[in-house]
Amino acid sequence: MGSKNIKKNFLIAALAILLHGCQKENIVGGPCQYITHDGTATLEKKENNTGIFSFVPKNNFQENREFLKNRQFEANLPKGSKIGSKYDASLQVITKGTCTPWILNIKEDNK
Repeated sequence: MGSKNIKKNFLIAALAILLHGCQKENIVGGPCQYITHDGTATLEKKENNTGIFSFVPKNNFQENREFLKNRQFEANLPKGSKIGSKYDASLQVITKGTCTPWILNIKEDNK
């Protein structure tokens, strides 16, 4: 009788572990997907170690053209940057999820 209880308890524990492993985790804000657009960022303003940049894409991506109008993006300042400096950059625009809507990545080599 004792071995039947052990087997039964073992099966219940194993089933509980398996069911717990199948539950989905709630990921806050994600998972997110982005589309990346290469282009040129121009430093418009400096604020401490942060720069405020405008962005012009190399390829005209129509679906987000209005999105870029008069929009400015924050990014870390490259060393020695001056107002009006232009940089190769990429702009990641969110396509799925609720994470940061856009991320501007400045390439350190000045154009």
